[in-house]
Amino acid sequence: MPLADVSVLAVDDVLSIYAAITQDFADSSDPISPAGVRDHGLLESAVYRQHTGFEGRLKYDHPLLSAASLAYGICCDHPFHNGNKRAALVSMLVHVDRNDYVLSGVDQKELYDTMLAIADHRLGIREESRTRKAESAHRSSDEEVQAIYRWLRPYAGKIERRWYLREAAGEGPRKNRQHRLPRRGHRHPKVRGQTHP
Repeated sequence: MPLADVSVLAVDDVLSIYAAITQDFADSSDPISPAGVRDHGLLESAVYRQHTGFEGRLKYDHPLLSAASLAYGICCDHPFHNGNKRAALVSMLVHVDRNDYVLSGVDQKELYDTMLAIADHRLGIREESRTRKAESAHRSSDEEVQAIYRWLRPYAGKIERRWYLREAAGEGPRKNRQHRLPRRGHRHPKVRGQTHP
C-alpha cells in the first residue's frame, strides 16, 4: 500500500495523548507516576514503526496493521516512565479512528487484558502453550504485531464518511458520490429547483 493510504500518528500526537491520559488519571487510584518520557529515542522508534517500508510501500500496509505496530512499539519499548500500556491503547484507538475505523463489541476489561497480554508478549498464544515460555521468547516483533492485528480485526468496522462531511472538512469532492449515499432507505432531501449531484 502506498504511504499516503494510511494515516499515521506523529511523535507530537503521542505526546499529546500521553499528556491527556496523565492528566485524566492524576486523581485516580492509579495515577501515572512518575510521568514523562523516559527515552525520547525509544518513543521515536515506537512511533516510526508505522513508517517502516521500502520504495514507497509500507511494511504495515493496512491501517489496522499500522495501528497494531504503533501499539506494540509504545507498549513494549517503554518510552515513558509509567503509563506505557495506557498510552499504547489510546494511541492505537486514535490511529484506528483517523483511518476511519471504529472498535465495537469489546469491553474495557478485554482492552485491559489485551494490553497486559501485549506487554507480556503472550497475545495470540494459545492457553495450553502459555506455560511454555520458550514460544513467546522466540516470537519476532512482526509476529507479535500480527497477533495484535488478528485481535483487532474482528472488532474493527470501517466508517463510511459521507461525501458532504468530507467536503465540509475541505477534503474535496468524492468521485461516484451517488454510490456513497447512506444505505437502508435513507435519502438526501432534494431542494426544489436543484438536483443532488
